[in-house]
Amino acid sequence: MAKKLLAVLLPILLLLIGLIGILLLALPARDINEPPKYKFGIVVDAGSSHTALFIYKWPADKENDTGVVSEHSMCDVDGPGISSYWQNTTDAGKSLETCLQQAVDDIPPSRHSTTPLYLGATAGMRLLNWTNPSASDRVFESVSNTMKSYPFDFRGARILSGQDEGVFGWVTANYLMENFIKYSWIGHWFQPRKGTLGAMDLGGASTQITFETSDKIDNLENEVNLQLYGQSYRVYTHSFLCYGRDQVLKRVLSKVLTKHGNSSVVQNPCWPKNFNQSLTFGDVYESPCTATERPSDYNHSKSFVMSGSAKGEECLKTVDSIFQFGECKTCSFDKIFQPKVSGKFIVSHRNHTDS
Repeated sequence: MAKKLLAVLLPILLLLIGLIGILLLALPARDINEPPKYKFGIVVDAGSSHTALFIYKWPADKENDTGVVSEHSMCDVDGPGISSYWQNTTDAGKSLETCLQQAVDDIPPSRHSTTPLYLGATAGMRLLNWTNPSASDRVFESVSNTMKSYPFDFRGARILSGQDEGVFGWVTANYLMENFIKYSWIGHWFQPRKGTLGAMDLGGASTQITFETSDKIDNLENEVNLQLYGQSYRVYTHSFLCYGRDQVLKRVLSKVLTKHGNSSVVQNPCWPKNFNQSLTFGDVYESPCTATERPSDYNHSKSFVMSGSAKGEECLKTVDSIFQFGECKTCSFDKIFQPKVSGKFIVSHRNHTDS
């Protein structure tokens, strides 16, 4: 029972804490050991389908040059991810105002000017920057101008690389599991010296896998060396763009459409039987993850009805066709090198649904 409860709670805790890793790795020492007793930091986690603001606090003292961070409060931003505002970028900044005002109310006024404020955007903005760099720049200009108008120490808004996203998730998971540092019953911090967890993060537009390894890592872009709480960690990390939940669903729809051609009613083997939904070709093919599969007579406004047929074996074949498994014995898929995986993993799924 305890194991089942732990399996349910861990992903929830990972999502609630958010991007603790940004603060643990990005804050300079001057932000951690200044008086008074507590200092604060704000991270805006701009995901592909949803944005959330997290407020953290940490004691003025530090443990082996790394801050001991806890969540103070959080705020879910109304609306979709900031990349969705690429056609009306002023709304990207406006969408943050309610949560930024909550931060003003939650943090003591005397600490406003010294509270660092970061925005980290993930795969949704990576995709937008890939297909429309000027729109990406305008979105960041909008959110940056809004964040600068609040009384915090704005440190910047940027797109996190896939490697950054993977490492921050890994740090967060192991921090929550007290694998780096633990508070003893006699009131002292100590290092438990136990192994770390691997972390897999299924986002909306990408999926990251990160784990500690002593094996050789062929691609240096996938190797990250960390110094946390006086200990060194060498991790492998890779981000699979277009393999997040939302983009995988679009890619499955694309495969189904390719098979059924121009039918007005398309049978989807992966949907429940008799579940019907009206879609347009633009719903499927406007993503850069599916754009190369557009039919020759592509019309983004052309509509069709997709109907579920609930055929498990056919669904499995359709999903399997998205992954390219070759003869490479040291690869995961799509010819991406990966060291041998061992030990325990924590898997998190960022699932946000607008009502």
